[in-house]
Amino acid sequence: MAKKRSTKKLVSAREQSIDALFSTESFALDYYQREYVWDEPQVARLMNDLSRKFLDQWSDEHSLADVKSYDPYFLGPYIICTADGRTSLVDGQQRIITLLLLLIYLHRQAATTPKASSRAGKLLTLIMSERFGRRTFRVDVDEYGACFNALLNDRGFDGAAARPPIRRIWQAYQYIDIHYPAQLRGDVLVMFIDWLLYRVSLVVMDAGDRDRAEEMFQSINDCGVRLSPMDHLKRFLLSDADGDPRELVRQPPFEILLVNRGGREATTA
Repeated sequence: MAKKRSTKKLVSAREQSIDALFSTESFALDYYQREYVWDEPQVARLMNDLSRKFLDQWSDEHSLADVKSYDPYFLGPYIICTADGRTSLVDGQQRIITLLLLLIYLHRQAATTPKASSRAGKLLTLIMSERFGRRTFRVDVDEYGACFNALLNDRGFDGAAARPPIRRIWQAYQYIDIHYPAQLRGDVLVMFIDWLLYRVSLVVMDAGDRDRAEEMFQSINDCGVRLSPMDHLKRFLLSDADGDPRELVRQPPFEILLVNRGGREATTA
């Protein structure tokens, strides 16, 4: 007798401001997700798009109340699923990590700008969450934590000793500083922060379970920085593996197996 199939809900989607996005619980990354791969062109484009949209509307004669009527900006969709009792990012990791870095950058700027200092505390609640005495960054990946913490607290970080994705996160923050316009410093900062938090949005798509999340991940992976053959190989090898794939992916044999013979660095999860 055929096993009765359960009826899954349709994928749900809703618009979400940057404030709402980073007011949720911290996001995990599932085993099949690639690591942070954005470089200067992607970070520069995000910064240029956001700053241009704001500055095209801003006038030094405007007040903070005027920002409420500024045109919004849409950053596209991201996908989540629920797995092992946690909310995991399925797609959109690159943008969301970069936005987290931007919030860290703005927090540091606000803390030293008198008219924007009131926003520093608000930004900190978006950068980190606290539940049952445990504080985590909104993208809660253990090996990313030291890098995020060094950036948040303006401390040194040995990027040379870190794995490539962590070095790229560290470097992405430096690219934000390079491409952050001088026009957005000083008194206008508080207006830019409010516009970013409340007038910039994404659409969150809830895949529900992990199986459908993987399916959706594959269907849209040509967006942004494309998946490499090694990314596809990683997913294939882990899909039928015995044991917890999140543990297996960290084992040296797996890293060696994924060495790109074209001369690039090893690709690991």
